[in-house]
Amino acid sequence: MKNILERSKKINILFLLMIGFLIYASFGFFTNYDNDLWFILATGRSIINNGISHFDTLSMHSDYVVVAQQWLTSVIYYLTMNTFGAGIFSTFISLISILGVSVLYRYSKYLTKNTSITSLLMIFYIYFFASGFTTTRPQIITYLILTLELFLTDKFINSKNKKYLYLLPILSILEINLHSSMWFLQFCFLGVYFLDTLKDKDLRRPLFLTLIIMLLCGFINPYGLDAITYVFKSYGVKVLNDNIMEMEAVTVEYFRGKLILLGIFLVLFVSSLYKKINIRYLLLLAGTSYLALSHVKSVPYFGIAFVITMSSLLVNVNLKEVYLNYVNKIKFEKFKKVLTLPTKFNFKYIKLGLFVTTIMLVIQSYSIVVCEAQLTHPYDTMIDYLDSTENNKDITIYTDYGDGGYLEWRGYKPYIDPRGDVFLKSTNKQFDLMDEYVNAGKGIGTEEFINKYNFDYLVLKANEKDEIYNYIHNNRKSDYKIVYRLYGETPGVLYKRVK
Repeated sequence: MKNILERSKKINILFLLMIGFLIYASFGFFTNYDNDLWFILATGRSIINNGISHFDTLSMHSDYVVVAQQWLTSVIYYLTMNTFGAGIFSTFISLISILGVSVLYRYSKYLTKNTSITSLLMIFYIYFFASGFTTTRPQIITYLILTLELFLTDKFINSKNKKYLYLLPILSILEINLHSSMWFLQFCFLGVYFLDTLKDKDLRRPLFLTLIIMLLCGFINPYGLDAITYVFKSYGVKVLNDNIMEMEAVTVEYFRGKLILLGIFLVLFVSSLYKKINIRYLLLLAGTSYLALSHVKSVPYFGIAFVITMSSLLVNVNLKEVYLNYVNKIKFEKFKKVLTLPTKFNFKYIKLGLFVTTIMLVIQSYSIVVCEAQLTHPYDTMIDYLDSTENNKDITIYTDYGDGGYLEWRGYKPYIDPRGDVFLKSTNKQFDLMDEYVNAGKGIGTEEFINKYNFDYLVLKANEKDEIYNYIHNNRKSDYKIVYRLYGETPGVLYKRVK
């Protein structure tokens, strides 16, 4: 008992505060919801049952050309969920996230040669960049693949050992099939590393040849060139940027914008102290800064680049000595004593802090997946009622953007779902449905919209900001009547056409 008490005294206040902060965070910031899981599972089920289709099999628009840009992820997710259930599926998602974090940790440790610094950087990365983005979407696989590609390429540059390049073409094949919309991004990332090898032909030639092979490997997918060029047709579209949260630009008005600026400032400050920064890391940080400020969904890529860049700057640096060197220059003794207090903290607990932070990340991802993988949804009872009264699922049914995927998982073919890129004319070759959907929800041509489709059912949120709901709710001459009303935090209404 005495030994335990003596050890407990060594746990400093900083560590206790960090633990408390993380526990608080687990009930605060680590709250997320991912409505993409529904259509991902529905896509996987469709492929298993009917094979890969080049036309939309989920929504009511079966004539739309579609590139299932995450088809392999959908199949893996569906098979895991259907075979092993929610618990194993949740664990599987968490393991992918942990793998991505582990590779970044090994990369950072490889650069810093100091586990304490790496642990600090990883705590910063997990809490501010990974949390909130660890979901059931294929992006968690992309984080892992891109980080691994950068790590292997860096080891090749430092060692000139070609064996580190052998895995890159295989990773390229995986990326084009698991998450093809992000496949092109790997060439942007690795391209800055290639620029850093131009002066050395022993590095330049093998890496250039590998990039060419990776490019050719991109054609090993069910959609060929369409999958490779998909990103150019589905990104930078105004209607998506304006109406999908993850596509919104990041500004300094928001916390993430301030965080990115802080990260850039820290890199510039540290590089000014040591008068060194490798061009490939600088370009990587600059490119990911642009990505992160352009779209919320790109913030984790900046986090990865930040860890890599800071790790390269802090190689063989003793933070305690550097800090004391500046503090000792202060002339005011009382102020100096206050500033020297942090140096008395035991740095070995930082590694334990990283472990706790990682556990928080697992809790986050696990809780998100369990919630969804149990197939619970705010509209469960309403759709159960629809099932009980409508034997035919081949009906026209309207839902909003966020809820369409759930209806697809339940076997219906709704008007729209969270696959925003599918409903652009540039990708579906037919019609800009996203424009129509957004305009109808704003009251632009709402009546014409309802008359055009004559939906059998409408699944609506009881939200006065939605003009479709207002039109149906306030129009006494409407052909629709309420057949089910859902109360609670997410009030919903099921309308049926009666004429």
